[in-house]
Amino acid sequence: VGSAVKGASMAVGYQNGIIDIGTTMTDSCVKLANIPAKCSYRRLGSLNDIEALALSSNYYQFIIALGIMGQKYTYNMSVEATTQHFDIYRETFAEFGLGTTTGIDLLNESTGLKGTTIAPDLLMNFAIGKYDLYTPTQLLQYINTNASNGTRLKLNLMYQIQDQDKVIIERKVEALNEVNLEEKYLQRNQE
Repeated sequence: VGSAVKGASMAVGYQNGIIDIGTTMTDSCVKLANIPAKCSYRRLGSLNDIEALALSSNYYQFIIALGIMGQKYTYNMSVEATTQHFDIYRETFAEFGLGTTTGIDLLNESTGLKGTTIAPDLLMNFAIGKYDLYTPTQLLQYINTNASNGTRLKLNLMYQIQDQDKVIIERKVEALNEVNLEEKYLQRNQE
């Protein structure tokens, strides 16, 4: 799904103290040992958190992923990723509805596809939406969760069934969870 998930990646950075409001970085490339350089689509200059999200900086997300691995970036560095690093991302993404069931009123809902190979460059790919795969319904719930100030709502295709003026079945709005993120950070993502 690519860059659409970068708001959830920013949430990972905020939750884990890797970035804060106004954290500035100069967009560049990340070159790890034995791995080709990974860059944004073009050099974006100096960016704060909002600009990094608005301009879709891959570099900003790569630095967050390295921070999750407990590292500060240096050129051609060696770094190890673990299942726990991927779990940090997946837990936050699930809070938004990515990689988990949405509760939609359809049978046999898919949770998407979860990558199984553990490597530092793949964690960086994960952070920019290029590793795990999500369903369109999950993306809808993710967008809705952002718009609902971090409240993940159960999705429904049906509101109610009526017979003439009598309501036979009615669906109520149901909150599934709250994203574990301070309101000020949710507002930054929304901005």
